[in-house]
Amino acid sequence: MLNHRFWSMWRWLPWVLPAVFIGGRVLLGGGWEVFFLVLYSPLIVGLGGFLAWLPRFILRNKQYTTAPTLFVVVLTAHWVGMVWYLLSMRAVGDSGSQPSIVSAMVRFMTAQQESLFHAFALLFVALTLLVAFTMAILVRNADDPPLTMRRAGAGWWVLAAFIVTPLVIFGSASATDAIKLRGEPDAGGNQQADGVELTAQILPPTDASNDPVIRLQARSPLFWSEGTAVTWEHIDPDDYGIPNFRYDQWPKLRPRP
Repeated sequence: MLNHRFWSMWRWLPWVLPAVFIGGRVLLGGGWEVFFLVLYSPLIVGLGGFLAWLPRFILRNKQYTTAPTLFVVVLTAHWVGMVWYLLSMRAVGDSGSQPSIVSAMVRFMTAQQESLFHAFALLFVALTLLVAFTMAILVRNADDPPLTMRRAGAGWWVLAAFIVTPLVIFGSASATDAIKLRGEPDAGGNQQADGVELTAQILPPTDASNDPVIRLQARSPLFWSEGTAVTWEHIDPDDYGIPNFRYDQWPKLRPRP
């Protein structure tokens, strides 16, 4: 039974799996991130392993002799999240950085989403440890009813953890990226957006005022806009004598089909 086997392997899995994952990531190559990964690997493996082993120690003191299914699933998700965290590390060199392995796997992933995926993967790893520790403290003793959590089989739930973990991380990153793209409405009621490439087109005057017409266009992976004429005002030119303009409107953003 998987629960019994997991309980036996729980003695050494918390240290062995992170060491194997880090070793595999080092073999994949990279830049400075690999150097620091090796440098801090004793701390990562030692401290991370102890924190993942600690719930077992607490459960053993409560007379458990097999791993409850929830712990099997949560810790499986924890280690799967660790793998995705390592795979989402960008290759950092002296002249810049290269996209991560995750970005190469998911071609449509933007740099912003890649950065958020990396952050959420680390958060997921930490939260699953916290959940396991909290459950170990709150769970009843093994000889107290109900024992449903202890007796339930873990097989299909473990498979679900492998599949759901990257989906949860990527979904969180994508949702946060979409929220960050939307900012506060401008004076005209249009929605501003962070992470949007804004282009200003200055056209010749169309009336007797001799004032140019400024049209703004916006582009991003999720939104687009048509050229929108905006109200503007002159501000002081820069150090090179180039005139500057100020406008308090944004183009009306439309979701990409």
